[in-house]
Amino acid sequence: METSYLVRYIPCKSIRYNELKLNLPGITNIMLTRSLQSLEEHGLVKRKEFNRIPPHVEYSLTDICEDLAPAYETLNELRKKLSEQHPDNV
Repeated sequence: METSYLVRYIPCKSIRYNELKLNLPGITNIMLTRSLQSLEEHGLVKRKEFNRIPPHVEYSLTDICEDLAPAYETLNELRKKLSEQHPDNV
């Protein structure tokens, strides 16, 4: 999954895995998990585990990624325009 697409659905506040999955129709658990792991490894997403009953995990953007969010949004807008102009190529 492309980073810019996923990052736009992670708000500045934290979000739970299932909330995130609901905002990304068609994504599989494996795709989402691998994408989040990659973003975490690259320092773009923070993962926080809560050892409660039931246990859960929340994700949020790192400061670096928050700074990049406007650029990701611009790229998404450009992709949207290009897909409208050339639907077979995007």
